Amino acid sequence: MSGAASSAASSGASSADSAVACSGGPGRRTLGITLPATPLHHLLLAELGAPLALTGGDVAGEPLAYEDADALTRLSGIADAFLTHDRAIHSRADDTVLRPMAGEITVLRRGRGHAPEPITLRRPAPRPVLACGATVAGTFCLLQGRRAHLSQHLGDLDDHDTLRTFAATIDHYQALLGIHPEIVAHDAHPGHLATRHALELTGVDHVAVQHHHAHVAACLADNGDLGPVIGVVLDGLGHGPDGTLWGGEFLRADLTGYQRLAHLAPVPMPGGPAAARRPWRMAAAYLRDHPCDPELRDRLAGALQQAGSGQESPLTSCAGHLFDAVAALLGLRETITYEGQAAAELEQLTDPAETGAYPAALRQPAGPLAAGLMAAGQSPAAGQSLAGPTAAELARAELARADLARAEPAPGEPAFAGLAPVGGLLVLEAADLVRAAADDLTAGTDPAVIAGRFHNGLAAAVTRTCAALRQATGLTAVALTGALFHNALLLERTLQRLRAAGFRVLRHVRVPPGDGGLSLGQAAVAAARDHPA
Repeated sequence: MSGAASSAASSGASSADSAVACSGGPGRRTLGITLPATPLHHLLLAELGAPLALTGGDVAGEPLAYEDADALTRLSGIADAFLTHDRAIHSRADDTVLRPMAGEITVLRRGRGHAPEPITLRRPAPRPVLACGATVAGTFCLLQGRRAHLSQHLGDLDDHDTLRTFAATIDHYQALLGIHPEIVAHDAHPGHLATRHALELTGVDHVAVQHHHAHVAACLADNGDLGPVIGVVLDGLGHGPDGTLWGGEFLRADLTGYQRLAHLAPVPMPGGPAAARRPWRMAAAYLRDHPCDPELRDRLAGALQQAGSGQESPLTSCAGHLFDAVAALLGLRETITYEGQAAAELEQLTDPAETGAYPAALRQPAGPLAAGLMAAGQSPAAGQSLAGPTAAELARAELARADLARAEPAPGEPAFAGLAPVGGLLVLEAADLVRAAADDLTAGTDPAVIAGRFHNGLAAAVTRTCAALRQATGLTAVALTGALFHNALLLERTLQRLRAAGFRVLRHVRVPPGDGGLSLGQAAVAAARDHPA
């Protein structure tokens, strides 16, 4: 029923011990609920006297069907019956998805009831801005003054039908709000359809914003903060200026620019984009040099061969692939059919009482910190770098030398020796988490315990990396962002450790941590760069 003029009705058998069909949220310990949103819903529920299972009026990957004729055409193969209405819907709007996480009700998908309610920014934009978001979980943002209007979720922009819907909804918002943008912000990846749409707009100034910087900026905007912060971005794939695919990043960032201070160690992505749908390939990449038992080694052999295929296996620091790999090892996923599926199932499997944590090494390659930072020397307005630590930040760094002692390493992990205030780019060996999980699996450890130790180990590794960066930069605030912070367990464990280590922590509440909030970050960056120096 979500935003559609027609609701699709289909039958499904319930499991023996549950009133919910087995196909309703398989592998989940929790289910989402919604109250009746229209008078028709109230009438239906009054007659039925029991809950309904709802799904969106669309085929996966397609725009919502909100006109009767379109619904009858596109959904006739999957719906048994249609209930139409004499009041036409004038604009598509998905349901908003909210989740209680770490003591706050957090927006995971912005839709009906929330869009286009504005988010008030700390500083006004000098000129009106349109930001076009990215491919996954598409949204756009229209900014005028201090009021940022983040659109409803518009689906993945991976074909021309969804792009037409995207463009039409932008036109609708511009007419509704009376905003006529003079700046258009977009993702730095040239292949995104949203980027292509932005670049086709004429008579405006175009601003490219690096994907993971936009995530940090969205978190800053959500919290009314200007930065700088240590931005922890645990996310899916994003275009990196160094030619690799980023996704596990620690950035020194404000709204005008960023520096890459640390990242997950890159691994090959066997077979390129296909690895995103085949989690065993990522398991093979993380375990390619690790001794495994013969049965597991045989399972990985084909993918391991692909992992060494050079051009077909681009390097990535994507944190999402860690979850794909562990989910594959634990038998949760052979094939991924939607974004974040393996990570969501791994969270649901986890034993929440498990307190053990896998170790992950933190290493510092030789060379000065400046050598590893993005495009040092470019102006912040170009979005490639920030100025070095201020005198005040360096003074705070002198007071932060005990940070690493307070942020205790995971059991069995050697304490990190620490950094001078100016040191090398840090690399977090996240593959250690996957290797430890493989060893425990071979030893017969319960998969729920393995999943718990993996989550705890990643939270511990993030905290230790932030502590090292606080010592190097003097920054005491951390922004947690990226699609993996849709994971309530990971967010809670990371928040607990960071706060115990003395950090001020920013997290998303009003805006999705994933790509659904990206356009807000792009708009905030474009506006900040438009201010006079």
